[in-house]
Amino acid sequence: MNVSVGLMEGLPFLEVELLGGFVDPSGAQLGPGRVRLDSETTLSPLDPATASFAIDSVTIGIGFHWERKERQVFRGALRLLRRESGLTVVNDVPLEEYVTSVVSSEMSATCPPELLKAHAVISRSWLKGPAARAVVPPPPSASGELLRWYGREAHADFEVCADDHCQRYQGLTKAISPAAAEAVRATAGEMLLYGGEVCDARFSKCCGGLTEQYATAWDDAEVAYLVSFPDGLEGPAPADLEAFLRDSPAAFCNTADTALLARILPGFDQETRDFYRWTVTYGAGELGGLVAARLGVDLGPIAALEPLARGPSGRIFRLRITGERGDVVVGKELEIRRALSRSHLYSSAFVVDREPGSAGETRFVLRGAGWGHGVGLCQIGAAVMAERGFGYRAILAHYYPGTSVGAVPLPEREITGPLDLDARSLRLLETHSILNVLNVVVLRIGDVGDLVGDAVTADALMARVRAGHAALDDPERTVAALAKTREVRDAVLAWIAAAGEGRTGPLREELDLHAANLASAFDVLATRAAELGRRAPGSEPWVRRALAEVRENLSEAFRAIERNALGRWRIAAGAGDRGPDAYLIEFDLSSRDGKTLALPAVLEDVVRDLAANARKYTAPGGALRVTLAEDGDGLLLRVSDTGRGIPEEEIEEVVRFGRRGRPDGRNQLGGGYGLTKACHVARAFGGRVWIRSAPGAGTTVTIRIPHPAG
Repeated sequence: MNVSVGLMEGLPFLEVELLGGFVDPSGAQLGPGRVRLDSETTLSPLDPATASFAIDSVTIGIGFHWERKERQVFRGALRLLRRESGLTVVNDVPLEEYVTSVVSSEMSATCPPELLKAHAVISRSWLKGPAARAVVPPPPSASGELLRWYGREAHADFEVCADDHCQRYQGLTKAISPAAAEAVRATAGEMLLYGGEVCDARFSKCCGGLTEQYATAWDDAEVAYLVSFPDGLEGPAPADLEAFLRDSPAAFCNTADTALLARILPGFDQETRDFYRWTVTYGAGELGGLVAARLGVDLGPIAALEPLARGPSGRIFRLRITGERGDVVVGKELEIRRALSRSHLYSSAFVVDREPGSAGETRFVLRGAGWGHGVGLCQIGAAVMAERGFGYRAILAHYYPGTSVGAVPLPEREITGPLDLDARSLRLLETHSILNVLNVVVLRIGDVGDLVGDAVTADALMARVRAGHAALDDPERTVAALAKTREVRDAVLAWIAAAGEGRTGPLREELDLHAANLASAFDVLATRAAELGRRAPGSEPWVRRALAEVRENLSEAFRAIERNALGRWRIAAGAGDRGPDAYLIEFDLSSRDGKTLALPAVLEDVVRDLAANARKYTAPGGALRVTLAEDGDGLLLRVSDTGRGIPEEEIEEVVRFGRRGRPDGRNQLGGGYGLTKACHVARAFGGRVWIRSAPGAGTTVTIRIPHPAG
């Protein structure tokens, strides 16, 4: 699933640096390099794993004390929309990549790992939970009162903005460390749940020692898990809130550990060190000017600030401001913070002292606590908890009482509909895997031709390979045609060897990669042809394979796919080796005797197809798991991934012959037969198929086949 993030609005044009190749809707390729865009368009990366784009002078911290401009770099698609105010810039990015960036933008990528995991869960939940819907708007203000609160902004052209008004999203600009990427992968699909529903996972920078309840900042609703409680304070919650705000008691978020703060806060946040207790001083005239500018109410020099209502953390949500020309009551907490600052006060948890100033003018000294609304997770406090050894689930249980962490249950749908198969399509299913490999061979020969500037030879060799396509609707002819590919293989490798003679450096290295990949692909063709021959009519449909042999066959299939990636991604050696460029692929194979497994001969082909398909629709950094086991009276095959998932309305459609998932900007090979073949084979052996999937939540395909009687 992609998330649409609004980066900028109201531009007359956009100057962007393309750091890689992109393609527009007409098929024209752009980049790398700088381009100027002044009309609606969408630029999709040719290689989403490596291509990115950079925009100069993106404003961050809009309206807050840390507002500034910076150059930012993003992956994913770049979309421009023409609106009356100008161009709107949108970045379409996969959900988990979005969460990885948010975690690294909200907090430093060098945070303790358990904090990064906790933040990944709440950032994902914030996007998909109740916060995604607008909060109840404030009622009309009474005379002499300004009552406002602010929920997640409603954006007509995108889901979320990229700034603090939603969640900080700064693309690749902030250091996305392996630890941050691992935190997102380790919690993939996990959200904060209450009563089985995704939570409203609010969070702020520092609660000030007491978290706040939901109603203090937004509408007057009770949210069972967004309540006030001490953040590591010793003893019960203080009864005297003003005394509490003047004091500086020990709490999780009361830390002066400069080394820890340097690790957990992004650079511009480190400029703010008095977040736990702070002091701001204004003269009466200065304060009156602020109120007039921020609220549009000219009260003259301010005479009094009178808190009328506080939340349980001490945050004021109704404040009377009295000046020489009248008064006004302001609420809730964010509007109070806006009214009394050129940007925003750190929080509305403050007490007011009046002191004599120069020339007889009254000075107002605000002594406050915390940074932000204080509802939900306290980022500084959570960092300290993680540093002290608390796990991410314990951290979330502390800040969101009564909640749990888990994946949102997805409905599992049994596939029972028609597959749209006729006699020819049934024959094509038999040769589906071979078609995929032939396509790879043709594509890579073309790549070599482009690389060495020899399109004539490349076209001739591709034509020899394509000659095998004509036989694919007849398995017997396919086996005979593929027997001739040894000659093509030798010709292709000789051509590449000749083209590489005398060449050095990156070009020679790339040619060597192509040669190894094509040699591997031709070997796979020979193996698939041999397997197809063994499945000829009259052969035994069930076979017994050694578990070690099945595992090695699967491993070799993925090694071949990895070689075809030409270095764009790799297969991780284990969970500790996972990185943003690697897939974690796990095999869970078991049988009753622990040594061999009885299965339909064609099922190994199905397993490879499903696993390759799962990899195709999962971005690098994801994980795949293949389970093949004797289960009860039959055989269980389950292939799971952490990929982009399938919309519910498409699940029945994608299993029909020749259908495919919607494109996501990547070039995908294959005929769209993989799921069809899996369903057909399962039904042919008396089995059943289920698919569990949702956008952004990955896909699991489950097949159960009974053992043959006797």
